Amino acid sequence: MSSPDRPRLSIRQLLLVVVFLLGICVVLLADVVNATRGFATTAAGVGKLVGTLTALGALWALYDSVFPITG
Repeated sequence: MSSPDRPRLSIRQLLLVVVFLLGICVVLLADVVNATRGFATTAAGVGKLVGTLTALGALWALYDSVFPITG
């Protein structure tokens, strides 16, 4: 990998970490909704699903950028 590509890769990895953390925040906010209402709602369930998929997708993309498959 050439030298100019290295900062761009680290910025991409930093943005993936931010997206991962935002996904975790959506999951936590859905839990807060459930806790304040005292019962589960559909919106909170959808929020948990979207937040989990976002966090897992960002984690997978981050892993793929750190450990690329060559071959």
